[in-house]
Amino acid sequence: MRFSDIRHQEPALAAIAGAFAADRLPHGFIFCGPSGVGKALAARALANALLCDSPKRGSSHTAPEPCGQCDQCRLTEREAHPDLNWFRKPLERTELTIGVVARKEGRKDSPDGFTINESVQFKPMQARRRVTVIEGAELMNVEAANAFLKTFEEAPEGSYLVLLVTALDRLLPTIRSRGRLVRFRALPDEFVSELLARDHKLPATDAAVVARFAEGSMERAAELVRSDFAALRRKVLEALSRLDGPAALNLADEINDWASEQAKSEIQTDAKVEENTLRRLYLKRALALVASLMRDAALVRAGVPQTQLMNPDATALVEQLAARLSPQALHGATRQFVDWQTAVDRNAHNQLLMENACLELSRLAGTSPTR
Repeated sequence: MRFSDIRHQEPALAAIAGAFAADRLPHGFIFCGPSGVGKALAARALANALLCDSPKRGSSHTAPEPCGQCDQCRLTEREAHPDLNWFRKPLERTELTIGVVARKEGRKDSPDGFTINESVQFKPMQARRRVTVIEGAELMNVEAANAFLKTFEEAPEGSYLVLLVTALDRLLPTIRSRGRLVRFRALPDEFVSELLARDHKLPATDAAVVARFAEGSMERAAELVRSDFAALRRKVLEALSRLDGPAALNLADEINDWASEQAKSEIQTDAKVEENTLRRLYLKRALALVASLMRDAALVRAGVPQTQLMNPDATALVEQLAARLSPQALHGATRQFVDWQTAVDRNAHNQLLMENACLELSRLAGTSPTR
């Protein structure tokens, strides 16, 4: 991986280049931004440049690039370099625990058999430097973060750390203040759509829909493709034209079944907590779809151009909602569907919640004016 392979992250790459150019490379970086926008790619490019025997010299605007020919580069590209260690929370857990960070009472939660703190303290085995990457570093609980703080402050010479963070406010402030912050931004919809059409062979119309709902994240876009979100969206849009009470309850059942099927197909462990987390994720996606329709209707009422809508291909339905409902009703409905997404995470009765949501949607899409 090379820095030149990373697209649409020019400010972040310039910040990394500036750190190299100043000839005072910090031992700790914090790459912050949405998931799936290139933070992990940049971490691999940085590790490759640091581990390479003969990196090509950069400038004030471009970071050094690995030669791609030496043993270090070949090992890094195969993700087999002994001086590059990558940590993330275990799949069955919701946070990074002390056992991943530091050895405590004989516990070894780390899948590599050693902890983050041990990885940082190891001397390089083959290259001149050592790199430790922590994905989802903000998921460290308080005990783990406190155990990691001194390591982050006092990493030995030649040992570098990269923290990948999606929610900077959840990272311990004392850790946040001791790393070089590099911000990554959401990817353009057009770029995400191009990659989806190319790599996932999606029709252009479906690729454009998924890209809009991916919010600039290739990771989220890939999840939407795997779950066939575009097909669910077509089903919801079609149902809205005939959504009386019984049909609304049928739609709620279909959405709940879809969320359960997707969770079971993606689960990677036997942990029930992971299946429930995934199911909640997909229920929130369905609620976000409906919230986007209400938002679009409010924008139409405000005279916003069709090109700025999340659902420009559903103009007739959106205009119908805009004609039926007042701006206040539309904003209230949007907030309600967003609030229901929050309720999903609070262990609400999901079947009942989705039935209420679909019945409310039926009322909003009805034929009698609501003012």
